[in-house]
Amino acid sequence: MTTENKEKVRTKTGRARLTELNDATVRKIRARYAKGDVTMEALGTENGLSAHQVSKVVRGQVRPDAGGPVREARPRLSAKDVANIRKRYQKGALQVELAREHQVSISVMSRLLRGLAHRDAGGPTFPEGAKRPRSRKLNAAQIKQILSTEESDSELARKFGCSRQLIQQFRKRWRGRVS
Repeated sequence: MTTENKEKVRTKTGRARLTELNDATVRKIRARYAKGDVTMEALGTENGLSAHQVSKVVRGQVRPDAGGPVREARPRLSAKDVANIRKRYQKGALQVELAREHQVSISVMSRLLRGLAHRDAGGPTFPEGAKRPRSRKLNAAQIKQILSTEESDSELARKFGCSRQLIQQFRKRWRGRVS
């Protein structure tokens, strides 16, 4: 995109309009992002776009016919996967482990297990207000180890099979109290 062309397509916010990008610029953005050596923010700065606009270009939401490699969407969980996840959780699998295995956040996993997402997928869910099984309980020795070690919260969470937030809560609440 030439400097003169950039100046013509600027909006009040100083960003270019996506509809005004030419095909060559769209292909260049997609190719550079596909190589993996540049972030969406950097591409946006180079081309007068926001990172959000670059994301739309890279995913093919805008100008799908312009050519160039289009980033595939993340794989979605099927109804069969969700039903299997719910059954495994009922049998004692931890939310953290299930979330890591299926590459979703813990909050997404929690919504799946409570039936707030994928309501029609099947498998056991917890009715609203029902007592849900709590995460794995830590014994006194494990808590002392959490408080005395310099390992990161993430490392400890993996080690003990619990969430990083639980480790943070223990450290915040018990720091200085346990010897």
